[in-house]
Amino acid sequence: MENKTELKSQPERSRLLQVYETVVRFGPISLDCAFPLVKRSRSATFRALKTLEISGWIRRTLNGHQYVATATIDELSEQGTVSLPELDSLCLILRECRKQHRLQMQVGFYITNRTFHLVECSESELRTDLELRPDQACIAGVAFSLLPKARRDKILRDMIGQIDLITCEQIRAQVIHYNAQLIENQYVLEACGRTAYIGLKSPAGQYGALSLTVRPGASTHSINKHAKAITHILQQNNFIPRESAL
Repeated sequence: MENKTELKSQPERSRLLQVYETVVRFGPISLDCAFPLVKRSRSATFRALKTLEISGWIRRTLNGHQYVATATIDELSEQGTVSLPELDSLCLILRECRKQHRLQMQVGFYITNRTFHLVECSESELRTDLELRPDQACIAGVAFSLLPKARRDKILRDMIGQIDLITCEQIRAQVIHYNAQLIENQYVLEACGRTAYIGLKSPAGQYGALSLTVRPGASTHSINKHAKAITHILQQNNFIPRESAL
């Protein structure tokens, strides 16, 4: 009897492994994209994804429609897109916040000492191989502003040739402006009043930023309310830096 049970469970393990490998190699990936790759029915693939998600091997991205492997098995990370350990816990928090506040969200981190990447978006698929400089997007500028001064200076020196001196000085002025807002409110409010940027520092010391965007027509008061609430939650979970980077 034990052998029969074992034989029945073997195909199940094989199916789960096949689906998991697909998520590791091609993630973030949606159910509709995954089931043709594993050559199984949509419903069977969904059940496998659900089992893997409950077990903690994979998770859903912020948009709720794609799956990515968690950082449970680091040695597989070179074969595909695998989530950062910090991102696993952060996105669990943010998905709950998004349900409550109905916001569009983007998350970015400094993946290396000098390169900032968008890594999650609640509304669409993202290219995670796209590097953003601090002068190219507010979310990158806010994350850059949090870095220790010595690290910022080194990044700017490395960028010589990509940017001119005027842009370099604009970035330095932007750091002062962003840090002033971060010290006062712990987030940066965009000029149009629809988007707020929260500076992040993970418990492991990785720097990044989160953008929150309200629907068109929402008031500045609305984004301030949401930003304050989410900042408080992130503080409780040690994702907000305690010191100024100036």
